Amino acid sequence: KAAVSDTATSTTGTSSEGEDSTVGPTSYCSLLENLLLDVELQEQLQTLVAKTLFQDYLMVRSQLSGKPASAVHSLKERIGPIVKLMDRRYPVVMDIILQDHMGQSSEEA
Repeated sequence: KAAVSDTATSTTGTSSEGEDSTVGPTSYCSLLENLLLDVELQEQLQTLVAKTLFQDYLMVRSQLSGKPASAVHSLKERIGPIVKLMDRRYPVVMDIILQDHMGQSSEEA
């Protein structure tokens, strides 16, 4: 959650310096990415991580509504590699999360 949420903070102009001397949440994204590369998640944790990542992305993305396009692009650049990694390692879980969301979206329409 920190990786996505901190990105919103970074894109709004208040950011902190990461451990790797970069400004913003890059270190959080890198940390999460490395963790997902190195640790095999149990099925329940796969679902929790995927669902949380997706929900937080949607929340932050909605907060960026009306912000400069560069803020949205920055969010996509930071979270994209993590989503791709999750999709490579746990494709079934990612499909389920997206199907659940699409079902909820069509019910709301």
